[in-house]
Parts: sequence; structure tokens; C-alpha cells
Amino acid sequence: MIITIARECGSGGHVIANELASRFNFKVYDKEKLINKAHEVGMFDELETFFAEEPIDSMLYSLVMGEPGRSLPEGILSRFRTLMDEDNFILIGRCGNYIFRDEESRVRIFLHADLEDEVERFSKNNNMSEDEARKLIPDIHEKRARYHKSYTNRVWGNAQDYEICLNTSKVGIDKSVELIAEYISALM
Repeated sequence: MIITIARECGSGGHVIANELASRFNFKVYDKEKLINKAHEVGMFDELETFFAEEPIDSMLYSLVMGEPGRSLPEGILSRFRTLMDEDNFILIGRCGNYIFRDEESRVRIFLHADLEDEVERFSKNNNMSEDEARKLIPDIHEKRARYHKSYTNRVWGNAQDYEICLNTSKVGIDKSVELIAEYISALM
């Protein structure tokens, strides 16, 4: 089973992913692990922009790659997909909901939280003041939305692209893990 977790910063995505991985004995792929794997297999250079969460101009990409008419950078997404070679894993971010949209055995999750909870978590995790976090969070969300749109031509966080959309502020991190785990178990 493939579980993808898209998330707003400060919504508890990494904590939830690690808890789920522990329960189901799945590997977690996050940005850092995927960058290391890309270096190991010699793919980092071609995926560097993708890892940097820089939007790509799809039309320019299709011209450079000699694939006119291709509206999405599917070559990058398909190459990226090869970095995950297990049958069961959790992917945090990286347009996973789109990349694995056609897999039969998959659960695509979008996590968000109330701003004050995001600020509190983000400031603690990044050793910064809550005022600094409050200023950064909207920019990070906007950057993720642009990145997602440029690679998938889809709106980041659109409920139709996920099986589960959850506000972790409403039930807390532990209950969010429980709810998601129950859903996953029902599919296994």
C-alpha cells in the first residue's frame, strides 16, 4: 500500500507519518531521504529543481525535453517515482497524491490545521519565535501550492484529489493517527 501525505506546515504531517509507519511497518520517504537516495542512484541533478520545490514551466520543459504538446513534466514525476522501490511506504509531500493517483492500493491524505496550531508547532520544530513562524507560514503554503500546480496542473489541497482531508487541530495528532490508521486497516 502507498500512503501519500500532503500537508500544510505545522499540521503534524511528519509526526503522523512516522506513527503510521511504526504501526504498519512501512518506510517513510521525506525530502531528506529522497534527496539522499537520488544522490545514491545518480538522479539528483535531473531532479534538483523538483527537490528544491521550485515551480517548473511545463511548456518550456516539454520543449527542452523534445516532447512538444506534453503539458505536464511527467518525465520528472515518473523518474522521481522510481526512487521508491518498496511495495508499502509513506511519501510525505512531493506531489505524491498525483504521482500515485492511479495505484489501486493507495491512500492519499491532506493534512491542515488552524493557524495558531501551525504557528506553535512550526516555531517549536524550527527553533524560532511564533511571530517569525506566523510570517513564514503563509509564504510556505503559497510556495507549496505553486510547486504542486506547476508539476500536476492541480490545486494543492483540493479534496477531490485525496481520500482523506483532515484538520488536525480539531481532533489532535494522536486521534488523527487513530482515524487514518482505522481507514488504512479497513482497506488492507
